[in-house]
Amino acid sequence: MTNVELEPARTARGRSLALSALALALALVVLDGTLVGAALPVIIGKLHLNFAQAQWVNGVYAIVFAALLITGERLGHRYGRRTIIAAGLVLLMLGSVLAAVAHAPSTLIWGRIVQGVAAAAILPGVYSIANARYRRRRAGAGALLVAVAVAGPLLGGWLSTSFGWTWVFLVNVPVGLIALVLLILWVPDITGRDEALDLDVDGFLLGGAGFGLVMFGLIQGPTFGWWRPLRDFPILGLTWSTRATMSPTPVLLVVGLLLCLLFVLWERHRLRARRPALVDPNLLRLPGFRWGALVTLLIAITNFGLLFVLPLYLVNVLNMTTLRAGAVLSAAALGALVAARWSDAVARWCGAVRTVRLGLTIDVIAVAVLGLVLSTRLSGWWVAVLLLCYGFGLGLVGARLPRIVLSKVPPGQGGPAGATQSTALQIGAALGTAVLGGALSIALSKDLSHRLDLIHMPRVTGTRLAEATRDSAGIAIPDLRRHGGADAIVSALSHAFTDATRTSLLTGAIVLLIGLLAAARIPAPTWEFRPVRRGLAAAGQVVAGGAAAKSPAETSEGEGTTEADVVAVTETEIAASETATADTATATVIEETASPEAATAVPGLTETVAAETVTSDNGTTEDAVAESSEDADESAVDTVQTVGRHAAAEPVETDSGDIESASEAPSGASETAPESEREAKDSGAES
Repeated sequence: MTNVELEPARTARGRSLALSALALALALVVLDGTLVGAALPVIIGKLHLNFAQAQWVNGVYAIVFAALLITGERLGHRYGRRTIIAAGLVLLMLGSVLAAVAHAPSTLIWGRIVQGVAAAAILPGVYSIANARYRRRRAGAGALLVAVAVAGPLLGGWLSTSFGWTWVFLVNVPVGLIALVLLILWVPDITGRDEALDLDVDGFLLGGAGFGLVMFGLIQGPTFGWWRPLRDFPILGLTWSTRATMSPTPVLLVVGLLLCLLFVLWERHRLRARRPALVDPNLLRLPGFRWGALVTLLIAITNFGLLFVLPLYLVNVLNMTTLRAGAVLSAAALGALVAARWSDAVARWCGAVRTVRLGLTIDVIAVAVLGLVLSTRLSGWWVAVLLLCYGFGLGLVGARLPRIVLSKVPPGQGGPAGATQSTALQIGAALGTAVLGGALSIALSKDLSHRLDLIHMPRVTGTRLAEATRDSAGIAIPDLRRHGGADAIVSALSHAFTDATRTSLLTGAIVLLIGLLAAARIPAPTWEFRPVRRGLAAAGQVVAGGAAAKSPAETSEGEGTTEADVVAVTETEIAASETATADTATATVIEETASPEAATAVPGLTETVAAETVTSDNGTTEDAVAESSEDADESAVDTVQTVGRHAAAEPVETDSGDIESASEAPSGASETAPESEREAKDSGAES
């Protein structure tokens, strides 16, 4: 059982300040993933990054984040969440300063690596403390994430345009200092069991090395050649010469995949030895989790790939400032915000799984249409409208997919499942820059030569110009435009970059289409179709992602549980989501019970609720609540088995969206049944 420090944050003011500290820490993590994308064209021009270096600057943050996320959660569990968050904030500020003072690409990349380490330390602890101490206010977490997602590209474009690209990183310092002070003064700490720390160093090295080699091969493939070596490759003091029969890229990719396979085998070995593992490969045997995690990975690939490709197109081809480009990119986040408000209604209409498939269908169409209509004279408004549609589909998926994925996970496996899903999201973010960025780089090599040949550019000059444009990720186009380059040359380069961007976007649409096919394999969760008798107390009827409630306050809490599932990364977080339904059902039955006879209809239920109230007041965490909830579940199930012959055989959907039973019992059975039995059946069904 965990230990919770109760002294800070007892007052309303203390709770508000503590929540502010956690919100600022969370905002910094999210912003570091979105600020750089909008400002990347300016950074490329100022530091003279080549295409591969630009990919590393944009993607290495997610690579390190994914590799260390589970390790960061383990460290917080052992040494205290607040301690690890504080260390992460210090690291984040140091990494930001290192990136801001960079005068060379390597220094900037190292700064991003430090930021990724810091993010892995901050995120798990923030959600653990927020869930353990402020569960009733978790509904605001989703709104905060959407607001930060909207502000990220805008803020990145504004800072890079008005103050210079260094402030994209320096802005983290004052915000981080405020968050650190509030964290130390007002946020309670949570520590885990007094047990030896087993970090699985071998698994971390295998997984990190394997994933790193795969990413290196995907990003550096166009530079060193996919099969035929294009340039010398230095490695461990040796040189892979261009005279070799094969490029180092396929070798690195094969070795990386083999290391990833060894990582999976090693994790299975640790589980058989009853030792903690970074991930549980057995979870992939669950169809719902397997296909859901794959959908999460594929969506992240396209989403973060677009954040790398589109700013380059908007700035280089459409000649926008980074501020205008950031405003256009923010349309996707606005669409997600609209979808979040309508996702419940859509899920009641067509079901949770179909909502995910609908969202993916919208995303596939939006990205494909955007790729097909690209031109050198396309209005930014059309890009924003299509991104708004894309964001709407993304919001429908994000509101339902995490809860569906975790609904089939066995009890006790929620923590590893949530951590694995979050890691899949970060892996997809890293792969997005490599996959869609690689498609852009390969297409540029072909399209630039083709377009320059059409204007009869001399071959030597055309080759040099094409290499300069590709290596600069297209920044050479606005440079030529500003310095009075020939209109024919600028037009040819712009058309070539547009063609390459089209190829990249269509690649993203294909990735999303694969995700749609994977979503078709996700089984519908059982809670979506269970019969619920109309008129029963609303004791936790779950409709595709949230507990149905009788008041707006209860509805907000249900939505907060769904939002938390999106980023569940710790055992505490998953324990809360697994027991939230049982807690709601139990509390509702007791509140609506008007007679002693009804109270005794479910043996032990009153004592269970009283025990839960006492433990909650004493500050204990979800472990004790889960035990009490299980007792309530068993009692409720016993009662349901006694009166189960009155339950419906098949569910029938009503006009209001509820589900009634199509039983052959007399029509007045529902009304004549004792109130206590009806409440007990509702509580048992919810459990």
